Amino acid sequence: MIFIDNKYTSVYYRIVNQAVKRDHIKCRCDGYQTHHIIPRCVGGSNDPENLVVLTYKEHRVCHCLLIKMQLTKTDGIKMRHAYGFFNKSSRFNGPRYKSGKDNIFSTPEIIELVRTRMTTNNPMKNPIVARKSKLTRQINNKKRGYVQKRTLRDKFVTPFGIFKTKKEIQKTARIPEWTLNTIYNDLDALPVNDGRSSKKIEHLAIDFSKTWRQNGFGYV
Repeated sequence: MIFIDNKYTSVYYRIVNQAVKRDHIKCRCDGYQTHHIIPRCVGGSNDPENLVVLTYKEHRVCHCLLIKMQLTKTDGIKMRHAYGFFNKSSRFNGPRYKSGKDNIFSTPEIIELVRTRMTTNNPMKNPIVARKSKLTRQINNKKRGYVQKRTLRDKFVTPFGIFKTKKEIQKTARIPEWTLNTIYNDLDALPVNDGRSSKKIEHLAIDFSKTWRQNGFGYV
């Protein structure tokens, strides 16, 4: 047996058997890609019986399935390496597979249809739909217990003033960024009174028995 008998092998041969019925000569002219049914790196040959023409999408899917079909770990690694040729950012990307703009599954017609819909007929541009979507999102967040901590309109409240950004607090109060993140990630937590943390904020006269919020930090 060449491959493991699993669901991935079943899907793989379903794609291959469908492609066998194509006119290979015509397909090569139309941009289809030649694929080895049994890859050469696991014992396949260049015989015509082992070759089939696939679309780019089919070719990529088949190589992804082949990773799950190998009998040995070594063959699986070989197929992972072969699949890397489809990754447009891979340093192994060679002339065999498409890259860049062509590294997509959809046809140009579908891409243009989606682009047109999102620019001229985007449902989220309808105020009623957008308001309904926002209300649904707020209800779902409330059910999950999620509370939005801060929006872009919020400002940071500190015992020594209100600031628009954390950068302003760092410059004015000389508080490290990691300390500010600790404060504003959980305002209801107690300050940590250890050597490293307390020395960075000892000039702020922090009461370590109270939470950050009780010490005057918050949002507005």
